[in-house]
Parts: sequence; C-alpha cells; structure tokens
Amino acid sequence: MPNIISVVLTGNVSPLTSALAQGAAQLGAFGAKAQRLGAQAQASAAQANRLGAASQQAAAQAGRLGGQAEVAAQRVNRLGAQADQAAQRSALLARQAESAGRGADQLRRQAEQAALRAQQLRNQAQGAAEASARLRAEAAGAAESAARLRAQAEAAADRTRRLGEEAERAAQRAQRMQLGMQAAAAGVALLAVGLGVAVVKAVSFEAKMRQVASIDEHVRDNFAQMSQAVLDLAKELPQSADVLAE
Repeated sequence: MPNIISVVLTGNVSPLTSALAQGAAQLGAFGAKAQRLGAQAQASAAQANRLGAASQQAAAQAGRLGGQAEVAAQRVNRLGAQADQAAQRSALLARQAESAGRGADQLRRQAEQAALRAQQLRNQAQGAAEASARLRAEAAGAAESAARLRAQAEAAADRTRRLGEEAERAAQRAQRMQLGMQAAAAGVALLAVGLGVAVVKAVSFEAKMRQVASIDEHVRDNFAQMSQAVLDLAKELPQSADVLAE
C-alpha cells in the first residue's frame, strides 16, 4: 500500500489506483483457481464413482466364478461316483462272465464297454477338475482386482475431499481480498475528498497572500516566510489562515 502522507502532499493517487488494480487481478486469479479446484474435485468424484462401480462389478464376477467353481466340483464328484459305479459294474460283469460260462463273449463285450465308459468318465472328471481349478484361479484374480479397484476408489474419494477443502480455502481467501479491496476503495474516496478540500483552501490562502504582497513590498520580498508565519499563527489563534491573510 503506497504512503498515504505522500499521496496527500503530492495529490497523486496513481499508486493507490495501481495497488487496487493489482488486488483486483489477484482476486480474479484466486477466483479462477477456486473454479479449477472445484472442477478437479468434481472430476475426482466422478472417477471415484466409476471405480466404485467397477469394484462392485468385479466382486459380482468373483461371486459368479466362485459359484461356477462349486458347480464344477459337484460335477467332478458325480462323474467320479459314476466312474466308480461303472467300474463296479464292469467287475460284476466280468465275474458273471467267468462264473456263468454262457454268453461269455457278450458279457465280455459289455465289460469292455463298461470299462471304456469308465475311462471316458474318468477323463471327463479330470477335465472338470482342471476347469474347476481354472475357475478358482479366475475367482481369486477377480477378488484381487476388486480389492485394487476398491482401494483406488477410496484414494480418489480422499483426493476429492482434499481438493474440495483446498477450493473452499481459496474461495475464503478470495472473499477476504475482495473485502480488503472494498475497504481500500472507500479509503481512496475519502482521501480524494479530503485532498480536494485541502487544495481549495491552499489556493484560497495563496490568492489572499498574493493580494497582500501586491500592496506590501516587504511581504512581496519575503512571501514564503510571511506565508509560513501566517500559517503558524493560525495554529495558535482561533482564526483560520484565510482570515489572518485578509
């Protein structure tokens, strides 16, 4: 803030005007910064929402894969039971073929078919077990992905909160600067009024002293000293300088 006394003595209010312009520019910059921070906070909140939705989808996928893994495990158990039953039937048919002696060829073919069916069932059970293991691995990966997305969503929400707080602080600072600018403008107006009154009085006093100097050679030769003497006398007497000059 420029020196108020120098402004009053010189009558130059340009420094105050420049200071007010600089304050207005700073106020605009703080307002723009508050808007940018608000936009960043909104974008961060939208990202947090998207990450939260992705986390929920990943968790749902993990649940579905877990259910599929359980279904595959149940199928493996059923196929294993069927394989055991086929093996038992094959053994029974083999025993019947050996003991009966009749229809040995037919029973042997049935036994071979049952053994082949049992092998097929074993292969299916092995394939189902491998599929079940893959599904379990996919479910575990989906659960890990859901956990990472949840952590990212929480980090984005925390960043949104910090940006909101920073934007609020910037807005408060801009408001304080605006109030300071308004107070400074009011001070400049009052200073201009006082300066105008002082200039008018000074012009009136000098005119009256010039009038006295025109008729008094001593006053004319010592104009500055006489003017100061009248001003000093006005400080001690109840009359103003204009009255004493008259």
